[in-house]
Amino acid sequence: MKRKFSKVIGTGGIGTGEIYQLEGRHTMGREESRGGHLLDNKDFCKLHIILHYIAVFTRDMKPDIQVIPVSAIGDDLRGIQILEELKKAGMEVKYIKTFANTPTLHSVCFQYPDGSGGNITENLSACSKVDLSVLESVRNEIDSNTILMAAPEVPLKTRCEFIKMGVARDAFIAASFTTSEIQSLSDFGIFSEIDLLSINIDEARMFSGLNSNDKTSSILEACIAKLQKANPDIIFTVTDGSNGVYAYEHGRLDFIPAYQVHSENTAGAGDAFLAGMIIGIINGWPIADNTGDSCPRFATALSCMSVTSKDTIHFGITNDSLLEFISIHGGRI
Repeated sequence: MKRKFSKVIGTGGIGTGEIYQLEGRHTMGREESRGGHLLDNKDFCKLHIILHYIAVFTRDMKPDIQVIPVSAIGDDLRGIQILEELKKAGMEVKYIKTFANTPTLHSVCFQYPDGSGGNITENLSACSKVDLSVLESVRNEIDSNTILMAAPEVPLKTRCEFIKMGVARDAFIAASFTTSEIQSLSDFGIFSEIDLLSINIDEARMFSGLNSNDKTSSILEACIAKLQKANPDIIFTVTDGSNGVYAYEHGRLDFIPAYQVHSENTAGAGDAFLAGMIIGIINGWPIADNTGDSCPRFATALSCMSVTSKDTIHFGITNDSLLEFISIHGGRI
């Protein structure tokens, strides 16, 4: 990647969550009350996770890079705390809008003893109000030296408009989508405008149109065939949990195995991976390279270290601690 970048501007969800460990293994009934234990896990939303790692690493590697979130919070204590966390990481927060009488995005997760569970997420949060009028405030910051990143938890239509805004100003476009969103993306014609698409294996399966019985290789082939028609130059990555990562560019598909680590919490691993890809692109590392530094290898290491924390942001990750992690596990960037 030959381009020089001076800014990362991203939109997506910012907010918090909490997790309750339920008593009992049976499925929660419709009118059931049950005891549980509030876990000491800090849960954050996608934009916060991605930009946190980018801000931390560029502070050491490329201190002239601006990291700019564009999103919204409510006028509540959670919103104030989130804003302070973003500032602490070194982000420019002037494009985060505060909505009065509106809650900051928050979810309550419940978890059974076997690790399965679900969550309840506020659907009338400040993030749900992020529209083109919120994004317009940052338009003049976007140029050809910008990586523009669109992540879930703000409306899909808004993110697609943000991507088009970036394309019009010659920005490099990075994006991720949820499984439920993948089906409707063809209606927006957005894949032709994305430079880096990063999704997980479930999202890839949905996009491919295949089912859970099909091989991973078949799913990847179907995804690549679709993407090539829309955009032959797209960079495409698929995270497959503890199995590893697939990275595609210009007809070459590489597989990077995951590090064998004890996982405390896998939530946020895909977001850490996307952050690692963007960090690598800022540093000019290639997508495919078996001899030196590469974006997917760095991103895989970052993602694997992130799951060793019980929180969805591993606040102990720095450039030095990640290099030590890579060395201990016999990996390389």
